Amino acid sequence: MARPTKTGLDYFALDVCFTDTDDCIDLLEAEHGLVGFAMLIKLWQKIYANGYYICWNDDAVMLFARKVNETTNKVSSVINSAFRRKIFDRSVYKHYGVLTSRGIQRRYITTCSAAKRKHIIIDSRFLLVADEKILGLITEITDLPSDENTQSKVKQKVVKKSKVNSDDVNALTTSSGNSPKTADEQLLHVTFGKCTQYAFLQLQKLKKEFAYKDIVLALARTQVLGGKTIGYARKLLEECDHRKAL
Repeated sequence: MARPTKTGLDYFALDVCFTDTDDCIDLLEAEHGLVGFAMLIKLWQKIYANGYYICWNDDAVMLFARKVNETTNKVSSVINSAFRRKIFDRSVYKHYGVLTSRGIQRRYITTCSAAKRKHIIIDSRFLLVADEKILGLITEITDLPSDENTQSKVKQKVVKKSKVNSDDVNALTTSSGNSPKTADEQLLHVTFGKCTQYAFLQLQKLKKEFAYKDIVLALARTQVLGGKTIGYARKLLEECDHRKAL
């Protein structure tokens, strides 16, 4: 019998300075004291032991509160502050009831890669990483099938980004049953469950107007927010671009 694929980490790096969330963590500690900081470390331990996210509901709050010897109200208050400070992603929690963040996923993926793990699997529903190099380290992205009642998940291998030509366009699939051939097709399959010729061509137009990492993030947000078309991703990109120009 084959051994199950290990997903959790035995350790995670705790930097002296939290480069990407430095002020956010200082603010959380200022609001909740060392108790809040300690809770955050405990949550990171729990998340990385599981992989890159944990399910978070009333039962999880109650069990965690007992573990850290605090009230459930205090735990919920710290979590709400973490959402507000963007230490955890509120949108993913709202839609799927899990705690994760872009930083957690980035560290998880890079740690697994450094440990030379053969399988680095990420659920596309929770995917927040936009860096193309880090995305390239993922070996599999799981995606829920259209019938969410089925127990099985569709596993799609991440392919390296390749040059697009006319043959790629002609080979596009119109249903999720066929395997995508390029990184762009993979991206569309993961987001929408299929890759139509129209969506593929629109993606090429987006690549001429926006940075690739921003497009990946916009498509991930499109899926999280329930967007059904690539036009939804364009709207997110244009809104983001408008805010930067202000």
